[in-house]
Amino acid sequence: MGATVSPIANLQLLNRHNYEDWSFQVKLYLLAKDVWDVVEAATEPPTPEDGEAEFRAWRKNNAKALLAIRTCCGDDTYPIIKAITTAKAAWDVLAEELKPSDSEEGHNNNDDESDVKYAPLYDSLKRGDWNAAKEFIDRHEEALTHRGSSSGGTALHEEALHNVEELLKLMTEEDLEIQDDNGCTAFFYAFAKRNGPNSCQNGLKEQEFSYHAFYQRSRK
Repeated sequence: MGATVSPIANLQLLNRHNYEDWSFQVKLYLLAKDVWDVVEAATEPPTPEDGEAEFRAWRKNNAKALLAIRTCCGDDTYPIIKAITTAKAAWDVLAEELKPSDSEEGHNNNDDESDVKYAPLYDSLKRGDWNAAKEFIDRHEEALTHRGSSSGGTALHEEALHNVEELLKLMTEEDLEIQDDNGCTAFFYAFAKRNGPNSCQNGLKEQEFSYHAFYQRSRK
């Protein structure tokens, strides 16, 4: 791990000075590989008692995500997670250890009470439970533009990882321009998930156009 570039998708190796850039790129990679959910999971991982198929699927995705995170660590950061066996724990420990202090205050000045209020919405979206998410939105319309996901994004940023069409129908076109803590719209993550992290720079405009076109059609 002495090189400055990881063998995975030419990602930069993590050191003690590049956490923000590193985490952004690795998150895109994990999104593209469809294993980010195991890192961002809000619930405990499944056990064999929960069902063999569910457990085996989680174990496979956890191994993929953990291997990617470990492989993208440099000599001075790999020891931090050397003994950790889950991707979520490894990601959280690296954030706690290396995330710059000026980024730890949260996003867009949202307070803890506000984040707790909207937590059920983001949990529902992570689970893919659209009915529960829609029920929450019906009671709290302002939740659509609340920046409360783990990356400082809106519900659309979270839903971009799964199924964006239903949520688009509830939002205004201005809402679609909201950026998260990384300065990215939900379209950026949707495009990365579909086409891979290295495709974002060249293809983002086309993806934005397609979503704006879908937005116009969905409002008719």
